[in-house]
Amino acid sequence: MNLDVPEFQDLNPTAENIVVVIFNKLRHHLATNLDLEVTLYETPRNFVSYSGQ
Repeated sequence: MNLDVPEFQDLNPTAENIVVVIFNKLRHHLATNLDLEVTLYETPRNFVSYSGQ
């Protein structure tokens, strides 16, 4: 991932960092009055969510 995705060339591709990158990419395509939360599941019991805070 570090070699193929520009955002991760200098950023460790942990689940926490991946969800923030996804959030930031999607946020630019949605109206600012819309709420957005991204949840990334590694397993059914191991996941991380990010809503910009």
